[in-house]
Amino acid sequence: MAYTENIYTHKLPINVSTAMQSVVPDTDCLLIARRKRGKTGSGTPYHCHRNVKGWVDKKGGDRVDGWLLSRRRKEIDIGLYFWIFHSVWYTPERKLVDVTQDETYKDANFSTFWPDNERKVNFVEGYSYNNLVIFNSEDTVNHYKQHYASTVHNEQYDVGEAYWTEGMHRIAVKFDTFNGKSRWIHDSLSKNRELLKEKYGGVIVKDEHGELTEWPKGEPPPKALLEFAAG
Repeated sequence: MAYTENIYTHKLPINVSTAMQSVVPDTDCLLIARRKRGKTGSGTPYHCHRNVKGWVDKKGGDRVDGWLLSRRRKEIDIGLYFWIFHSVWYTPERKLVDVTQDETYKDANFSTFWPDNERKVNFVEGYSYNNLVIFNSEDTVNHYKQHYASTVHNEQYDVGEAYWTEGMHRIAVKFDTFNGKSRWIHDSLSKNRELLKEKYGGVIVKDEHGELTEWPKGEPPPKALLEFAAG
């Protein structure tokens, strides 16, 4: 599907745009309007997929999945480009709009969004996709190792390559070594909970603070953090 929004690909560092084009070939990064007022401007943070699904069910149009650039200035200034799997609304008027509030954009009028024609959230099976991270320089790689990466996941990172990373950015694995799927473990998704226990021994328990995951060795295996939305 072709979109008429402002193309932003050429404004990104070449290392970043090239890496993203290996993830989403034949598409461009876009600046899309953010809804900030009224009902369509009140989408709950961190619930973009369901926010958009709600508007599609009510008013029509379509949900477009893709990658939202995290606009935390400190990260971008050091060359860390995090992309979050995200949904936006393709309205009946054929416009892409972002209906979800996001702290990294605050009062910005536009979101930096890269549509993905291949990957889609699956509400029935219960999965979305992990984040992506791209390093724009060797200094960026060193910063990531010092301030983000888990010491138990010692991997070589390359500039200008896309890596899958979970929400806390503790681990990162090369894009072409993993399908990127992150399975939800809500109590309504018993198959995902069973798979978590079968593969990694993780068990969901409840305490006064809510639900948490217990692991056989106390700490989750690094790959489990990518395959399941479990802390």
